Amino acid sequence: MEGDPFSPFHLGQAAGPFTPVQLLLGDELWDAHAGSTTSTGWGQASPIEIGAALMQGWIREYLRRLRRSCWMRKSRVALILLSPLLLWLPSPARVVLHLLLFAHLSAWLYGVFAPNSRLFGPIFDRGSGKQKWVALTFDDGPSLDHTPLILDTLKEFGIRGTFFVVGAKAKAQIDLLRRIIEEGHALGNHTWSHPPHLAFEGVVGRRRIKEEIQRTASLLESITGRRCRLFRPPQGFKNHLILESCAEEGMVVVGYTARPPYHANGLPSSVLVERVIRDSGPGSIINFHDGWMPGREWDREEMRRTLSGIIQGLKEEGYRFVTVEEMVGRAESDDEA
Repeated sequence: MEGDPFSPFHLGQAAGPFTPVQLLLGDELWDAHAGSTTSTGWGQASPIEIGAALMQGWIREYLRRLRRSCWMRKSRVALILLSPLLLWLPSPARVVLHLLLFAHLSAWLYGVFAPNSRLFGPIFDRGSGKQKWVALTFDDGPSLDHTPLILDTLKEFGIRGTFFVVGAKAKAQIDLLRRIIEEGHALGNHTWSHPPHLAFEGVVGRRRIKEEIQRTASLLESITGRRCRLFRPPQGFKNHLILESCAEEGMVVVGYTARPPYHANGLPSSVLVERVIRDSGPGSIINFHDGWMPGREWDREEMRRTLSGIIQGLKEEGYRFVTVEEMVGRAESDDEA
């Protein structure tokens, strides 16, 4: 990737450390370049004609995507177009424009890191509050150490969950994936390889993002016979490319309402159970992790106690456990009504 002359890696090497304008412009140029296509059917066309045709297609595709993009993306392009004024504007106006650039970058980072931020597009982080429904979700599996324990616990209570699986792990643990399906649980897409910095790969382009989503989607469809509609980005981090790619695939980006920590951090299960129940309400989506980094996963017995305590506590408060698919379906029905 670093050998590509259009890459912002080279923009940065040529121009030194990134300024805010270079960072925004580099990302936009690379996204446009990554979306361009080439053709082998040029016949006897001259190099100038080929170059003009490629440039025309590149610009047309870029503008098409920009029209369909979120307002954050459009505001970024507007600031890029205004940035040459920094060379000619009087000092007070330059200060204002710099403040606008800083505010935009701050908002952009908030949109990336805040799990349920809607700055880049819609996030489904809570079901309808009309029913006392909650959904349990499990990311990063399937895992030989934790998935069987989770499935056994859910089966014990007679409830279904939603598993956001990593494609490469699902392919390696196909029997566990089949068990998840056979026991009536819903599946979600959690990318192919769980790249931790996917939301920062505007400098790599949407091709990587689409490949991560599509490879897992194809695997799940080959097993279940139907297209998976649910997607959750790794770490919950996202950008406009992720949400646009999901929209093109007809997928719903799922956030969460409450989440126990990745591991207990020395806290007793009773404290974790109390926190999750306190933070939950009608339509809540609770996010567990089905295994995590080696050496930092939940202790199996600790996880079983915590999961069982949350289920038991919410059942006692009259909640019904459903899948995220059911929540999405109910929300869509309510919108149509």
